[in-house]
Amino acid sequence: MGTEAPLPELDTRKRIYQYIVSNPGAHLRKIARDLNMNLGVVEYHLRALERDDLVVGREEGRYRRFYAEGKVGSEDKKLLSLLRQEVPRRVILHILQEGEATAGELAEASGVSAGTLTFHLKKLKKAGAVEVEKRGRQRVVRLTDPRRVARLLIMYKESFTDTLVESFVSTWEELGLKFP
Repeated sequence: MGTEAPLPELDTRKRIYQYIVSNPGAHLRKIARDLNMNLGVVEYHLRALERDDLVVGREEGRYRRFYAEGKVGSEDKKLLSLLRQEVPRRVILHILQEGEATAGELAEASGVSAGTLTFHLKKLKKAGAVEVEKRGRQRVVRLTDPRRVARLLIMYKESFTDTLVESFVSTWEELGLKFP
């Protein structure tokens, strides 16, 4: 009786936990889709992981995003949440590559209207990811901590399925850039 097979339930929970460690900020549907699991099964195991203080869920906009407890700092959680959203990610990557950009340049590079860009810039500013400066009639946007953004993109590059992220990480590595 001492050598029982591990419970399938625990294997499932372990897979979900490992996914969250590798993909911090993922939401319920993404976890279920990427692991090819039933939504209800994932939800059940996430509740158990939260109850056992292994995972923490945070309401961020329309999604509840999950992080492994103690693995990601609160400021990084905010930034990762934004990087998981397509438009904010495009805005951040454009600024990261250019150093700074006007609102018009960002709207064009992101493929969104000025109103949509304003909505996303407000979120980015509230999270402390960007700062906006008025220069004459233009708003110039820059990242508050570009090295932190680069570090997170590189650390979690496998969890982003975006060719822009892959391109940025490749360039960073080719240049042999390091973090302070």
